[in-house]
Amino acid sequence: TVARSRLGGDETFVVHVGDGVVRVDYGADKHGAGASRVVVRRRAAGPEPRLGRAAAVDAAGRERQAEAPKSFLAKYWYYIVPLVLILLLGGEEPKEGGGAQR
Repeated sequence: TVARSRLGGDETFVVHVGDGVVRVDYGADKHGAGASRVVVRRRAAGPEPRLGRAAAVDAAGRERQAEAPKSFLAKYWYYIVPLVLILLLGGEEPKEGGGAQR
């Protein structure tokens, strides 16, 4: 749309739209012919990233190889060892005299 400016120069309104009005820019040139312009710009979709798994890299920037899965004992040995020790060493010796008391 072109209209005459009351300021005596060119005016330009740029309306950036996406899912609504994103922003409005204004520019003026006092040496122009006195016209006003409104420019509507749609937001362009940029390149989308290709998402995959995250790459594990070492300090030199080389990709690390995936580690082999650990066995059950390798994962949980610190739970198993104390439990076995408690079961073997804990417990009360039987009292002499046998039988149940009432």
